Amino acid sequence: MFRDRINEEKKRLKISAKTMSCRSKLHLPEETISRVLNAKTQDPGISTVLDIGETVGLEPYELFMD
Repeated sequence: MFRDRINEEKKRLKISAKTMSCRSKLHLPEETISRVLNAKTQDPGISTVLDIGETVGLEPYELFMD
């Protein structure tokens, strides 16, 4: 759910995981962002998900609601 929404915004904005990493308030590495968005990590943690969502301008409620 949240992955799809973030990936949609990432594609719409035409930004890379590297750009998202630069925007991350938690200073998440590009690799971590890629792993989360490609479902390569089981439980990324809520703070990580919220931070990644924020890098593409999504509010917390937008990540989990249709």
